[in-house]
Amino acid sequence: MEYSNEVITLTEKVINMEKQIDIIKNVLTLSETVMEGLLHIQSALNERQLEETMFLFEDIIQAFATIEGAINNLDSTYKSEEIIDKTTKVQQGLEVAVQQYEVKHRGKLQEVLQFNLLPSVKKWRQELENGFQKYVIN
Repeated sequence: MEYSNEVITLTEKVINMEKQIDIIKNVLTLSETVMEGLLHIQSALNERQLEETMFLFEDIIQAFATIEGAINNLDSTYKSEEIIDKTTKVQQGLEVAVQQYEVKHRGKLQEVLQFNLLPSVKKWRQELENGFQKYVIN
């Protein structure tokens, strides 16, 4: 009986680990999409298209919220303080960008993207890749 319980426990751990790795893969993929979306917004803003970028920005916020929730739900084994800190910095950058969208200040939004949000997202993605690399086989 004891052997059977150990096998069941081990099987449950493997299944949990597989779920965690799937979450990690999805986080990495979606974080790349967030970056691509922000770069597209930056390009569109350079062409004076503030209103046209709002829906894409909403999608980016939704994608980020999904990533943030996934990271928060990962077992502590899989996430580092650095990942949590960088995620918080991106969240703060998104909040500043939202404020600029609300007042429709294209120039200030461009500054936020260039000097705050995009650098934060790049560092965040790098931290995600570094932190999750050992769990994901490409």
